Amino acid sequence: MTVEWKEGALLPYMGKLTVQQDEFLNKRQQELRLAEEAAKPGWTYGPSVDLKATIGERTTIHPSAVVLSGVTIGNDCIIGPNVVIGSQGFGYEKGASGEWLFREHLYGVTIGDRVAIGAGTVIDRGRYRDTVIGAGTKIDANVFIAHNCILGKRCLVIANSQISGSCEIGDDCHIGPAAMLTDHIKVGDEGRCGMGAVVVRDVPAGVTVVGNPARDIEERRRAKIAEGMGDGSDEFSLPFPRPEGFAGLPEHHQPRGGGELEQRQRAANQGWMGAARGPRGR
Repeated sequence: MTVEWKEGALLPYMGKLTVQQDEFLNKRQQELRLAEEAAKPGWTYGPSVDLKATIGERTTIHPSAVVLSGVTIGNDCIIGPNVVIGSQGFGYEKGASGEWLFREHLYGVTIGDRVAIGAGTVIDRGRYRDTVIGAGTKIDANVFIAHNCILGKRCLVIANSQISGSCEIGDDCHIGPAAMLTDHIKVGDEGRCGMGAVVVRDVPAGVTVVGNPARDIEERRRAKIAEGMGDGSDEFSLPFPRPEGFAGLPEHHQPRGGGELEQRQRAANQGWMGAARGPRGR
């Protein structure tokens, strides 16, 4: 185990302790915390690794990361700065008085071998099962993975994406930048969620979904063709003749793609995303 830490950091730990060892380390941890606060009030040196977390061999945890109790991290992992693993999930229910009451999250987080987690990512602990990250999965910076989620092996989860509670992601999946999955979504093996996709329905294996709400990119292409929006390669691919108003202008002032202005107007009338952008010159 390789944990980057300086004098005064919480002690890293791997494996089970005897009662005597646990008491000794708890006392030593308190002493270090007091010494740290006295030297630099409010400062944290190195990662904070709970004594009840299990860290695999050759795993690197960078400074300012927090690994809480009930977390198991496999071998050869990289945990970036400011990552939080094992935090309590966002789970509330209304009590008799109408107040929101917090529901305890008694399960942990299990992370497989060779997982990389980028800076600022948060992975919540489970409420009714462990949150699981499969072996070989790579997670970018500023990703949020909620309680009870299960991610398969060799997935790519890109920056600013959000995976809501109890989602199940298969093996070799790709979650694009800023994609958002609502709770209890299932993504089959090799499924893809495009950049900024808002996924509100399950994604079958091997299917790519895009848009808001997200839908199968092939269905989207066929729909565009059926609606006369071109060959389906993009929203504005239909070749219109040049508008007469541009006929006397030099070539470099002509709208790109000939009739792009008309294409965008037609697209706007049919509600296609991005149609409000003005035409650009060459």
